[in-house]
Amino acid sequence: MKSLRKILSIIILTLIVFIGGKYSVNAVAETISLGSAKSVPEYISGLKFSDKRMTNGEHLYCLHRQANTAQNIKARLQGKTDNGLTYIMSKGKITGDATKDYYIKQTAVWWYLDDVNGSSNLSSAFKKKSGTMMNQIRNLVKEAKKATAPVKQASINVNSNNLKMTLQDGYYISDTITVNASSPFKVVLESGPRSYQIVDVNGNAKSTFAAKDSFKVKVPAASNIKNGTQTKIKISTSVTYYQGYKYYPTDSNMQKVARIVQESNATSKVVTLTVSSSSVKINKLDKATEKNIAGAKLVLRDWKNEVVTSWVSTTDAHIIQNLANGTYTVEETEAPDGYKLNTEKQKFTITDSVKDVTVNFYNEAAESVVNITKIDSETQAPLAGAVLVVKDSNGNEIERFTTTTSSHVIKDLKEGTYTVQEVEAPAGYMRNETGVSFTIDKDHLTHQITIENFKEVVVPNTSSAGTLILTILGIIITIVGVNYIKKNANA
Repeated sequence: MKSLRKILSIIILTLIVFIGGKYSVNAVAETISLGSAKSVPEYISGLKFSDKRMTNGEHLYCLHRQANTAQNIKARLQGKTDNGLTYIMSKGKITGDATKDYYIKQTAVWWYLDDVNGSSNLSSAFKKKSGTMMNQIRNLVKEAKKATAPVKQASINVNSNNLKMTLQDGYYISDTITVNASSPFKVVLESGPRSYQIVDVNGNAKSTFAAKDSFKVKVPAASNIKNGTQTKIKISTSVTYYQGYKYYPTDSNMQKVARIVQESNATSKVVTLTVSSSSVKINKLDKATEKNIAGAKLVLRDWKNEVVTSWVSTTDAHIIQNLANGTYTVEETEAPDGYKLNTEKQKFTITDSVKDVTVNFYNEAAESVVNITKIDSETQAPLAGAVLVVKDSNGNEIERFTTTTSSHVIKDLKEGTYTVQEVEAPAGYMRNETGVSFTIDKDHLTHQITIENFKEVVVPNTSSAGTLILTILGIIITIVGVNYIKKNANA
């Protein structure tokens, strides 16, 4: 039977430890051994008694003065004493003299039992005595009659079980955690980042707090905690109290005794803190293809126009985490190669309810423009009718066109070197044999090309004119010859 009772006691104690996070370390002895009694000085005339103790030296208090002094005998647990007796036995220092204090408390026990139970441990004449010690006994009895049950159950109440941690001044700081516990409590990390801090509402590092107090949890933002990460903290408290127990000797003729035992009860509560951090995704996109493009230089500014960060875009989205609540601006300081600078500023706002933001920042491809004009070399007037060909550096024909009196415009040429050649001249003009080259790159997107043509020169038909001249010369020579002959004949 004794073994079974001991096993049951162990099982019950184990259940108390593991149920609900609460545990008690109370295991009062079922039996005690009473030692020898020693006389106590007769501090008040007419009342002399012995100091009752257990064999280990622990003080005991007699509950029945008229019975025989119980000593060198076993006593069995009968139950708890009431609040009054517990109060008297647990009273701390009264005079500073341990023997006198025991005398006062033992006398108060008898007086209290007389008043409550109607017993006659002390005579009426004794109770009328005066003096400092008598007053101390009377006051202790009065206090005992008003005594209430000590707080035996540890408890913890928290304002909420699910609280947020938001970014402030380089730290994730939790909401204020308000605790109402039965006694001072301690806070430790249950799970989460190891670089945590427990601070009071003024920011001072602490780990132990008053029974009704508030605190916060801080984690450096450098820990790179993601949005939704949970940190769990454990709040623990315990209560220590005194409980009186009655023991009856195995010999019923002996004095019943009581002892005071210090006991404790502990409990804990785990509170979950959820990180509420921002995550901003910034895409640098080609407006036509919606694909990410690399090479753009961008900067992020906060609501005070201070630079938060800057970066060069890649073919992946740029992620910025842990931004505090507020309004931010993204701006482009340099466009990617082959694209126009986007001068529009993109704004977004982080709030308690808006933590995940995507910003799409577009660029239009830079537009190349080439103007080709055919002109008269003398008058500089536009010429129509020339056939021109534009070829790339590989000799591939890009475009063939016939000029008009307006410039011919070619757009959206890719970066590279090109040549304009004339394959047919306008009517009345000589073909320009010289090709004109130009290059398209990010620094040379526009070109004005002018190609001149010279008019053709008309040469007269010289064969008929020569015949006429010779004929005239022949007539002249004939006339001169005839005259010469006639002149000589007359002579």
